[in-house]
Amino acid sequence: MNEALQLYGKLVITFLGLVIPVISIILSIFRDGMEKVAAQYENERSQSEKNLKDQLAKVKDSDIKLEDIKKTIKALEKTEKNAKSKLKYLEPKYQIIFLLICFAGSFLLLISAHLFGNHVNVFSLLLTISVGFFIRGFINLINLFSIIVEVKKNIDDTKNEEIKNRLELENEKINILKIIAKKENEHLLKKVKIVIDSNDIIKDNKVVITIDSDKEKTFDVRVANSESRMAKEVEIGFVFPPSFMIVKGTGYSIFTSEDKKILRYNINPLHGKTKQILSDLKITPLTAGEYDITTFIKAENMESIYNSFKVIVK
Repeated sequence: MNEALQLYGKLVITFLGLVIPVISIILSIFRDGMEKVAAQYENERSQSEKNLKDQLAKVKDSDIKLEDIKKTIKALEKTEKNAKSKLKYLEPKYQIIFLLICFAGSFLLLISAHLFGNHVNVFSLLLTISVGFFIRGFINLINLFSIIVEVKKNIDDTKNEEIKNRLELENEKINILKIIAKKENEHLLKKVKIVIDSNDIIKDNKVVITIDSDKEKTFDVRVANSESRMAKEVEIGFVFPPSFMIVKGTGYSIFTSEDKKILRYNINPLHGKTKQILSDLKITPLTAGEYDITTFIKAENMESIYNSFKVIVK
């Protein structure tokens, strides 16, 4: 008997010294979540109360079956009762005080029972009340844990909803940017081309020019804008292999590296529906062979256009 009382006393002390502080910390962590869930249950309670009054008012209406109204009223009363019960567990201060009263009362009653150990009736009464206090506190603790689980789930659902909304917002922003980019692309110039020796350097036109090695060749270079709008800050260029000598001239610049030579014309602006004549391009190929010469057109209000033509050097 003494061993059982000692074990029971240690259990009560454990709940007083460990469980209640842990519960206090958990309740403080989930304070915001508990307030939110409490607001939901308060709204549910008030709504149930309102609906209950509406149903009671319908009793006066002889056209409605009383059995159906009774079932509805019973369901509403159950909902209201459940909401009120859970609201009680969502008050942290009240719960901590209640648990302290239950477990501290159980411990004090156990000590009192031990003091009256020689009086069987008093001992039994005090021990029974002590156990009753402990059981009541334990049941309250279990119910409180179920509420904490519900609060945690509510917090997780809220976070997931926020993440979902954030992702939807980001996707919406991306879609808007895509639409804006598409509209901007629709306004970009496209019908601009280089013309060399009366040959249009365009995607579907395979231009082949044959020249002799070690002889200077002069190209007539033009640029045509078939759009109705002007092209701004236009740059037109040719990429030649290093074996091509390019005569320096006015109207263009030359960049030379180990593996290529880039010639650039700069035009600003290139008016719509015009074909502008550029400075002649004079080159001298030093090595026989077939070469693909890359061309490019860049401008502020158009996508860069890259094409090429073939030069056969004999």
